[in-house]
Amino acid sequence: MKSDFYYPEIAERKSLEEWADSDQLDMGQRANYKASKILKEHQPNHLSKEIADYLSKRFTLDINRSNK
Repeated sequence: MKSDFYYPEIAERKSLEEWADSDQLDMGQRANYKASKILKEHQPNHLSKEIADYLSKRFTLDINRSNK
């Protein structure tokens, strides 16, 4: 079922009482966890191979490219 409302992934839809009883993370903690996960796992693919190779040699970077 589609809705006219948008609910972000980190939003908690429980009542305040249900959330307090469930010992869940607050929105700031969930946002921090999600941001950390994205920074750890995301592999951008917008650099050309030449630029990625240059940056990897020039700086201590781990640029894993899926389209080598």
